[in-house]
Amino acid sequence: MKKLLILILLCAHLGYGQTVNVPTKAYIDVQLKGVNARIDSLNKVLSGGVKPPPVVTPLDSCPRGPSIEGISKITNTGAELNFDADGVPKINYVILNEAGNILYSDSLIDLTKNRVPFEYKPLADGSYYLRIQGRNCVSTPSTRKFTIRGDLPPPVIDPKPVSNPSVIGAESIKVGGRYYTYNRTGELEVAFNQDGTLSDNTPGLDNSGTISKLNGWNVFYMLGYSHFETENGEYQKFQNITLPDGPVSVRQFICNPDKIPNLETFKKYLTAYGDKGVNALNARMSQMFISIKSDQKVGNGIGRDWLVVSRVLNFPKTLPAMDWRPYNKWVATAGINRGDNQDTYRRVGVIPDARFTQPNQEMTFNTVKVGHGQVLNSQEAYNAGRAFATYMGSSPYSYITEELVENGQGQYDRPGTLPGYQVSYHFARGNLDDIRVKHPGINKKDAGIFGGYGGDDFYGAIDQGLLYGDRKTYEESLTSKLYKGHGIHGWSAEDHRYFTEGSIEVRNFNAKYYFWNRVYNLPYEFIALNERVKLATKTYGGQDRESNLSIFSTPIIENFVSDDNGNRIGIEITNSGEVYDYAGGTVKTRMNTGPAAAWDELFTSGFWSTLITSGTALWDAPNTQYGQDVNKIDWWSEQQIYFKSKGERDFRRINDGDFGRSGVPEKSPEGLKSTLYAPVIDATMAGMEAAYEIRNRTTKLSFISYESNRGGFVAMPGTAGFHLNGFGPPNYNSFVVKDAFDQKKGIPLLGQGPEGEVLIYYNGFLSKHLTERVKIRHNGVEHDLGIVYGHQTVIKKL
Repeated sequence: MKKLLILILLCAHLGYGQTVNVPTKAYIDVQLKGVNARIDSLNKVLSGGVKPPPVVTPLDSCPRGPSIEGISKITNTGAELNFDADGVPKINYVILNEAGNILYSDSLIDLTKNRVPFEYKPLADGSYYLRIQGRNCVSTPSTRKFTIRGDLPPPVIDPKPVSNPSVIGAESIKVGGRYYTYNRTGELEVAFNQDGTLSDNTPGLDNSGTISKLNGWNVFYMLGYSHFETENGEYQKFQNITLPDGPVSVRQFICNPDKIPNLETFKKYLTAYGDKGVNALNARMSQMFISIKSDQKVGNGIGRDWLVVSRVLNFPKTLPAMDWRPYNKWVATAGINRGDNQDTYRRVGVIPDARFTQPNQEMTFNTVKVGHGQVLNSQEAYNAGRAFATYMGSSPYSYITEELVENGQGQYDRPGTLPGYQVSYHFARGNLDDIRVKHPGINKKDAGIFGGYGGDDFYGAIDQGLLYGDRKTYEESLTSKLYKGHGIHGWSAEDHRYFTEGSIEVRNFNAKYYFWNRVYNLPYEFIALNERVKLATKTYGGQDRESNLSIFSTPIIENFVSDDNGNRIGIEITNSGEVYDYAGGTVKTRMNTGPAAAWDELFTSGFWSTLITSGTALWDAPNTQYGQDVNKIDWWSEQQIYFKSKGERDFRRINDGDFGRSGVPEKSPEGLKSTLYAPVIDATMAGMEAAYEIRNRTTKLSFISYESNRGGFVAMPGTAGFHLNGFGPPNYNSFVVKDAFDQKKGIPLLGQGPEGEVLIYYNGFLSKHLTERVKIRHNGVEHDLGIVYGHQTVIKKL
């Protein structure tokens, strides 16, 4: 044994280099003595003379949680944690800065309640992250951002949803392992098949030819605001179609074959004016909202189980507690359920409509207006801005916008009156001055001041059309023309007035999205708009004066398509209406001026506007409230309404004097809204919720490449890398979104933050019933996103 050990030692030394020093006898004796000692120790262990160290038993998984539900009572040295857990009496926690570096770590032990104080070393005002994990068991880390700031009021925290969603004034059915909620229409009928597919089952539909027909007219379809077609762009009948789980709007168009003979013509003239277009002169339409939830989920989308078709808002009672304030996001709605208070909405991170009987409210939303035709001078606009900010609680967390220029009825921008863009500037200047009384020195980026709705579009500060134009113009918009205005007449000669006349110092941007019958490419459009806003405002004049971008939208359609005489002829005014039952019979309503927008498009908007921009605001008619009395109806006089009693075959048109008689429901604001605006708002908030779930994985967003069985896409870096502008230093020459759009490819993003990483994907160029297999390689690892449907947002946490 000793000889063998000597040989091993010699071999080891011989292997280390070319020069060999032969060991002396004395050196070998010392080495053998050490080896013998180790052998003796091993013998003692084996014979039981020495006990081996104890075996460490791995910890079990925590039964539930811990997960952070809220952080309150925040100071520079501590705060209160509200968490959810079961069987977790000990918690480890760390405080991280926005770069992800650990600033403090400690433990909470002997926990007997779910609200406990926790401490940290003194920290300066700013944003930080709290991360918790089980100490006595193994759990997934839970992370939440919090802000140390003396002027930040505590959030309204009731972490648990109030109740399950309600399907009111709509239908529900379960067929073939799939649960559907939907509305009935005046013409379109959809069959829910046992194999999980859907088919157009409209009475009289003829599918014998190349194109489906109804009474001799051609039938075309859109799903939401996207074309329904084969993978080769050809006509597709709506028969036995598989759609993924989540919301969808099936839109059926019955078109004059002499004007709209084929799908190519339908697509070409979808938004056309006059007698060639897909409008009220040549066609009519129906729209059905459908939610789908399967026993075995179909697709990998971010659809919410609570999102159903209903005439009341479900999001206030079904969402968990959320707080967007530390993330510079503003999500607002003007429509609320009748009887709800403001805190119902603040609890879920949504800014509700201000009520004029309740002034000085923080986190409220209302559009400032004056009488039609009223024109303000600069001092009046400034005074109005200060007064309204005071009314809104002098709070940076309010969402402030106005329609002063619109109310001026074209009288601004004329000799003797203030330029319209200056009206918004002076109003915003008043907003910010008032907010700074309570919050001295606050940056406009940290305040919800977004200017007049639609003003930045109208005056060419932003232009959604740049994405759809030629490559040269798009590249100019981010380089040589970065600070110029752009509209139908091309580039402005001078830098835009937003930069030269002071608006950059006092307010943020908003982009108006009033949805109508055109094809939208929202993620692409939102990214392109945000790229230009962020790059321009972070670099203008060699200074970083970063501005935010908000998406200003509404659940109400606004279509300006007209005939040669200026009469509105948008296809939406021909909609076949909504049909739903009351105790005494059935109602059919047709909104002539503003039917509901496609809810699946608003679902996409809710997610991507919150992810990419600083959130979304949904304007509605002032003081819009959704009643919940199922025996009454809330009806707008500018729409048509019909009724048939039980047992009657045909609908008859009714007027004001018929309500409350002969089975007709009573007309009352307590009743159900006659148009399906509520699910559109719900869908927006459902998308927002999905963005909230990955908020701590998306503090930095970057473009990334992907592979697909339908062809991959390679992202090319800008001068500063792959990150989107607004998520890092200025990144010049980044044209990835234009590359993807022109190549008709999906948008792949990599999100990174203190809670980890996430992959996000959306393909707006694949019909919603078609699929692809998507894979993304990151850090040498291939991640399979699985089967992805067209127009479906997919996220994969890494």
